[in-house]
Amino acid sequence: MTQYVNPLTRNGGVEQIVVQERAPSPPVDEAPFDDKQYVRVNGVWVPITFPAPPDPTPADIMFESDGSTFTTTSTSGVSMGSSGAQGVFEAPPSGELILWVSGKAKASVDGQPAAISFEVREGLTIGSGTTVVSKNIDRAFLNAGTQYVRGSMPYTVDGLTPGDDYNVRTIAFSGSGSSTASVGRCVITLQFQP
Repeated sequence: MTQYVNPLTRNGGVEQIVVQERAPSPPVDEAPFDDKQYVRVNGVWVPITFPAPPDPTPADIMFESDGSTFTTTSTSGVSMGSSGAQGVFEAPPSGELILWVSGKAKASVDGQPAAISFEVREGLTIGSGTTVVSKNIDRAFLNAGTQYVRGSMPYTVDGLTPGDDYNVRTIAFSGSGSSTASVGRCVITLQFQP
């Protein structure tokens, strides 16, 4: 090693202090240049690993009616066929979704509801298969007036088997056999939950 003389002590007439030169630092290697992120562990560059992101939730699905009006006096509910909304879907990984049913409805007799409900069944054939969520006027958008009102109603459907196929369709109800329910422009929207 080379010796170093402190210039401050040399010019002051004081005894010179000899300081040994510091050894050069070892070269630091750089992290690799690629698409990974690295951290230095015990002098070695190690790639950082991150857990895989969760599977994305499938996009919302919407089923729309053909736009025609459907009428019924049924108090037990009846399928609207193509006048209503209907379709098939695959259950999301969570087995849960929020189902929105919407449309327009009016009754022929004031105070007697016209309702748009739905049912969910297993399988790819609309209206067939084991019932998962049954038709029910208590799970419906309804209007007890004689003028059309457009509205919607959400309902949480859970307990579906992830990846299995299901079918859904709108169901029309009248609050009384003496009142005709007129319903139409139905839409079913499925919002898959993570």
